[in-house]
Amino acid sequence: AQLVDTLPVEFDPLTLNTTVVVTGGASTYSWGGTNNRTLTVDFTKTTPNGLGIPSGDGYSVQVSLLVPANLSPDWPSNGVPVTNTATVTATTAAAASASVAATITVPYTVATTAGAAWSPPTTQFKVGEASTLTLTTTNTSNAKADTLTLLAPTDPTSGSNLFELVNFASFGAVTFPAGADRIQVDAYVAGSWINGAFDTVAALPAGVTDSQVTGLRITFGSSNAGAQLTANGSAGAVVLNLAQRASTRTAGTSLVTGAVATANVRGTVSVPGHGTQSANASATYTIGGLDSVVSGSVVFSTPRIPAGGSTISTITGSNASNGNLSELTVTQPAGSFLTDKITFGGFTAGGAAWPAGATAATVTWLVTGQPGDIDPDPVELTSGDAFPPTPTLSPTQRITGFSIQFRGTILVGASAVVPFRVNVAEDAVAAFPGTEVFVQTAQIDGVNDAGAATPVSPYANLTVLYPQVDVGLIKSVTPSAAVPAGGRSVVQLHATTSSDSGYVSPTSISITDAMTAAAFDYWRAFDAVAIAPTQIPAGATLLIEGTTDGTNWTTISSTTAGASAIIHQEALVGGTALVGLRFTFLNAGGFGQGTTVQANIAFVARATLRGTSDPTATVGGDVSYVNSAHADALGEVVLENGSTVSSTATSASSAVVKTIPSGPGAGLMFSKAWVPVSGSTTVSSQSGLQRTARLSWGSEIGGYSSAVVADPADPTVPVATTVFQAFDLVSIQPINSSNDPYIAYDKVTNVELYVGGAWVSIFAEACPTGSACLGKFPGYTLSAQESTDATGVRLTFAENSAARGSDPLAPPIGSGIASGPDPRTIDLTFQIR
Repeated sequence: AQLVDTLPVEFDPLTLNTTVVVTGGASTYSWGGTNNRTLTVDFTKTTPNGLGIPSGDGYSVQVSLLVPANLSPDWPSNGVPVTNTATVTATTAAAASASVAATITVPYTVATTAGAAWSPPTTQFKVGEASTLTLTTTNTSNAKADTLTLLAPTDPTSGSNLFELVNFASFGAVTFPAGADRIQVDAYVAGSWINGAFDTVAALPAGVTDSQVTGLRITFGSSNAGAQLTANGSAGAVVLNLAQRASTRTAGTSLVTGAVATANVRGTVSVPGHGTQSANASATYTIGGLDSVVSGSVVFSTPRIPAGGSTISTITGSNASNGNLSELTVTQPAGSFLTDKITFGGFTAGGAAWPAGATAATVTWLVTGQPGDIDPDPVELTSGDAFPPTPTLSPTQRITGFSIQFRGTILVGASAVVPFRVNVAEDAVAAFPGTEVFVQTAQIDGVNDAGAATPVSPYANLTVLYPQVDVGLIKSVTPSAAVPAGGRSVVQLHATTSSDSGYVSPTSISITDAMTAAAFDYWRAFDAVAIAPTQIPAGATLLIEGTTDGTNWTTISSTTAGASAIIHQEALVGGTALVGLRFTFLNAGGFGQGTTVQANIAFVARATLRGTSDPTATVGGDVSYVNSAHADALGEVVLENGSTVSSTATSASSAVVKTIPSGPGAGLMFSKAWVPVSGSTTVSSQSGLQRTARLSWGSEIGGYSSAVVADPADPTVPVATTVFQAFDLVSIQPINSSNDPYIAYDKVTNVELYVGGAWVSIFAEACPTGSACLGKFPGYTLSAQESTDATGVRLTFAENSAARGSDPLAPPIGSGIASGPDPRTIDLTFQIR
């Protein structure tokens, strides 16, 4: 026997379990047919007599189907009885069929979701500021819908209507929900709904303007008949472009202090025959309060200047609001500062700046003149342009002020910086009282949607002095100790301009050092031999002049420095005839406040007073000679009487001359002494103690090309007569400026030990590098064998020309070893044998 059951096609949406349960005996089954939905069961039971199914016996076949959870109630067989017919055939019996009906009911679930998103959610008050409100809706029903509707706001008559604070501007992007291809927009205008028509694009009803809208009803549908919006399909969305209002729509209250708009939105779905369902959403839009505030300052680059001088005034105007400005204006009001005494010298580029966000500016000139004069036109600028040059005016016109209006979106904290030169007339201040304060007051204005800012009037004081220059002079003579005839003396003349910016910057500074009628004038006892290293400031010229009679001056040299300062020095040919030198530093642009120039002159002491045979000093009778000098500063500000301004300063210092015995070694100094230990120069025998012998040496006059310092004086004498009889030389101590003030200008050229009757050089060991003994001596420790064998030591010194380039106190190059009144020392460490 065989059973065949073809499942009805109405049940095709149901899920078939292909496992079949057959009870009652042996059988086989299979699925086939359309959609594999026809079941065939073969009964294969065998009985003892060979027959199949015994009379009165039979089988049970069970087939299961599962109703999907998402089966739409729109299924055509929903709630309809569906008949299933099965047929059984047998080889020994007639075929038989049976039918039964099954009814499956899927209930309708109607649901929707709605969404609202405002971007940006927060902004500053600004009329017309754009924002977007995105509305979304979804058919979350289990059945197709015919429409999805969005209502914004849910109650257009409410005082909290979002359109109280914003205007509808336009529709943005539209996204159709699945199954929809049409959209209808209804607008709430003046208390009534005006219906639109379905279309492929979102548009207001005919005759409705954007600003009239106080509510919107947006419906998605289909151009096809019946419900077409997909169940649980993709969402639909529409973007509303909005613009911030200046005031509330109904009451007209300004929004400048801020407000919050809430968009209450309702989405509704309609399923034919099964009603509607709604969902709510909301989004807020916060308008921050806006103020209109400006700040400013006025600063002078030099707030204290002489009449006839100039300074830079910088006016700064800033946006101190909590939001952007559309205009920021910097004004120098007419007549408040710029007069015939204080005049406009033009805008300067240095430090000038546009406020961030400004895109354009207008410069307006404020001018005074005579009837018939034509005022200059305003100048239009675009972002980043330099401020304009001073306009060409008629002889009767004068600029009394200006105004610069910057426009654009000027950011919070942005500043406009307007520097300009201020020129002060030479006669702006009378000689008495000699000073006057001029007050510069500017004005800063600003505008934004909060209105015009309260103007601020920053100010600054400019102190103007009656034009004058000031210079100081300090003179020093080195050394302070007495020098013999031929000994060096250096005169340093420091002239300094005033550090007070109220003084005119001098264009020339002249320093004169010349012989006076005084009996003990310095020049009577000294000859100028060289211009010691003297610095010339960058951009300046040094004119050096000399006189042999105190009246007539002759140019010796003229040197100009470039972009950097330079050092000038030179030997004076015929210096013995000079009785005066004049150093004139010139700078057409003026020397800055607090500038110091220094003239340096190298002298040597004379043996006799100038013009006589009288000695400058006698043995044991030192004589002091006074050197007087004066400095003159000249400024090029021309006064009403046609003269220039000047200043003079004087200074004096003394040098002492002594006479030393003549003969071989004149001017040389030498002495030797043990350095006491605890006040004693006694050492115990057999103690092995060390003691220091100090050699003090030097030359009071120049001209010696080298110097040799030796201990003992004659190493060939019997050793028993020398220190080496009882002591071994252990080391030669380092030499530096602390124990030899002149070593910086010299070098050690040889170091020798007297061993076995001959001098042996240890220079390579004592001065291992090329620079080790230039301007210093590192010291040397003898080896044990050298200490045992040495019975003499000597050092040779020579001029170090490379170290004498820029130091005004350095001995002249070529003058030999450094000389002076102070002794130089060499410390030798000995150990008792």
